[in-house]
Amino acid sequence: MKTITSIRFTGSDLTGIKFDLKDQRILNLYQQPLVPGLIVRGEVTNISALAAIIKTHLIQTHSLGSDIAIGLPEERALLGIGNIQGIPKDQLGEAMKWQAEEIFPGGSEAFYIDWQAAPSPSSQALFVAAPKSTVDGFVKAIIQAGAKPLACEPASISLAKLVPLGETSLVAEIRNAASIIVLVDSTKIVRFSTIIINPNQLISEMQRLMVFYEQKHQSRPSKIYVCGEGATTDWLAFIAQQLKIPSVNLPLPPVANLPQNPIRFAVSLSLTTSALLSPSHPETINLLPRALETEYAHQEEKKQLSFGFKASITATILTSIIMSVAFIQVQLGLSHLQQAITAEEQVVQANSYNQIAKKAEAANALARNLQRLPAKDNSPAIISSLYQSLPQGVSINTYTLDLPQKVLLIDGFAPTRDLLLTFKSNLESSDLFNIATIPLRTLEHKNDVDFSIIVDLNIKR
Repeated sequence: MKTITSIRFTGSDLTGIKFDLKDQRILNLYQQPLVPGLIVRGEVTNISALAAIIKTHLIQTHSLGSDIAIGLPEERALLGIGNIQGIPKDQLGEAMKWQAEEIFPGGSEAFYIDWQAAPSPSSQALFVAAPKSTVDGFVKAIIQAGAKPLACEPASISLAKLVPLGETSLVAEIRNAASIIVLVDSTKIVRFSTIIINPNQLISEMQRLMVFYEQKHQSRPSKIYVCGEGATTDWLAFIAQQLKIPSVNLPLPPVANLPQNPIRFAVSLSLTTSALLSPSHPETINLLPRALETEYAHQEEKKQLSFGFKASITATILTSIIMSVAFIQVQLGLSHLQQAITAEEQVVQANSYNQIAKKAEAANALARNLQRLPAKDNSPAIISSLYQSLPQGVSINTYTLDLPQKVLLIDGFAPTRDLLLTFKSNLESSDLFNIATIPLRTLEHKNDVDFSIIVDLNIKR
């Protein structure tokens, strides 16, 4: 697996990040507002419509057939705490299954359930469940769009993975739509998760969670981590003032080319940069249906069998070649002395040629390696220049940055055609951009223009 694509869903939008695992860098970032009613309280209402939107994202980011990590809406996630103390490792899976059946009414018949053991010496485990109808909707949409879902987790789990180990803290993802508040203990186990629709209730809900945890566990969160669009300096200062504890930005993974204001994409980055472990693995939460895990395992077995068969055929052919070569060598050994001398001369000549060929190949290999060296990452500068080119009143809804193809796709809104043309002129005056192309049908509208622009990038690869 060289790349992984995350798709984070909320009721209002989806965010996709295509990530290069080897170089630890973002290849593409995609955001798309969703039609109201497509995802309602965490449930997909129209799988085909969502699949069409996802497919557009996958095509624009060259991700068809990619491995996908799903960011599940927090609205449908259920949390519970279990106990693993004294349970032998070989019996742990069965014991967790019985505990899960007791925690979630309906158990495995109604929910996809997974558990994660807390680090030693803790004897607790975190259970996470989501209704099968919820998970199946997103999984089917992604498969229908032409990709392969490998992992599935709610936003609270993605946020908890970014919290430093050893701290009990609150994490708040403050968004323009619904916000999420999570309480994470010192072992990175999520204790509580809540969704806030009214931003005026954020502080009171944080206070409530802190008081509840303090009364139950006789300890107090030491810090509040904030992410999302609302992770501004003013909000951080206001939260710290109201709750009387430090308020800071949530730490992000060490990625080379973070986008502008990267704290907005904390959940998506966590999904992409974390190890994708199977649902049966005890060190991760993965709500992917077990039937899919089994199907992937069977596909891998078939690949291995096919490889083994091909390898055996290859071995047979090589054996035949070796036997033939040995026979020829015997025949040559019985030949006339002059033939041996001639053969020796040919060997000397061949060795000289081989040495020259090896030197040439080494030079070619060096040239190829130089060509493969990672190019300078221009993503932050490109995105910064994009927003600096915006005239007053023109807004961007989504953009897709494709560095390998040297293309930037922009969707947005302009109050007038003249402002849109000003935006085009600003882009083309930047050193990072070449030609900005606007479809002629877009320019037919004089006012209230929904536009799409294709910009050729002026960067070296």
